[in-house]
Amino acid sequence: MHNWPLFQMDVCNAFLKGDLYEEVYMGIPEGFHKQGEYKASRQWNLKLTEVLVVGGYIQSRYDYLLFTKRQGNNIVILLVYVDDLLIFGNDIGTVNELKNVLHQNFKMKDLSDLKYFLDIGVAQSNKGIVLNQRKYTLELIEDVGLGEAKPANTPLEQNQKLTLFIHKPEKAHLEASLLVVRYIKKDPSQQILLSASGKSQLVVYYDSNWTTYPMSRSSIIGFCVKLRDSLIFWKLKKQSTVPCSSTEVEYRSMAAIVAKSVWLDALKEICLE
Repeated sequence: MHNWPLFQMDVCNAFLKGDLYEEVYMGIPEGFHKQGEYKASRQWNLKLTEVLVVGGYIQSRYDYLLFTKRQGNNIVILLVYVDDLLIFGNDIGTVNELKNVLHQNFKMKDLSDLKYFLDIGVAQSNKGIVLNQRKYTLELIEDVGLGEAKPANTPLEQNQKLTLFIHKPEKAHLEASLLVVRYIKKDPSQQILLSASGKSQLVVYYDSNWTTYPMSRSSIIGFCVKLRDSLIFWKLKKQSTVPCSSTEVEYRSMAAIVAKSVWLDALKEICLE
């Protein structure tokens, strides 16, 4: 948001970097279950956290995969997703210092400027950061065999709800899902701009619908969050409990939205202030 440079690094064989504190069996003894693959990711995370904390980086209490370090007015921020690391900050010196810490402790691959992450294309300019899923969209269209299909003008028919039948879909639901793919085929290059201009202020919009599903009497809440006129978070969710009134739906909706907003505002304070 401050036009800071974004960098990406990848850890080679990350799950082999963690320290083991139990006995390791080359062959599984009788009566034991195969649990190594579940512990490997945790041990890797503990090892990375230990290295960063020793190096003076602070682990956020709002998101344990977010680390920061301040030196005067300079700040560097590290975000971890398994073995993929995103690094950004307002001073290239502190960024390079973090990279050196990682290189000294792990075998790293420096991917330089961030271009592509978790099937999301990333482009940066003076106006902000642009996100798109063009590559993923084109691969999806090809995989389902709709490369030559005619694009659709609408994603779904009116009042159609696919999520109700996700555990037991029928042919009609498959056809409706393919309609969604034909809809995104119309313009696979749609983008989201995270603007660098405007006030660093969260703006939240929400709505709720009482007893949306007549069979279960469940209600739906939906909300979106904007920062600097840019959409950064959105969610539509069926409530797990059946409310007795529309007032109860509104209160439950506001409680969920306030909790999410407090969390996002805390992250904003860390990264932007």
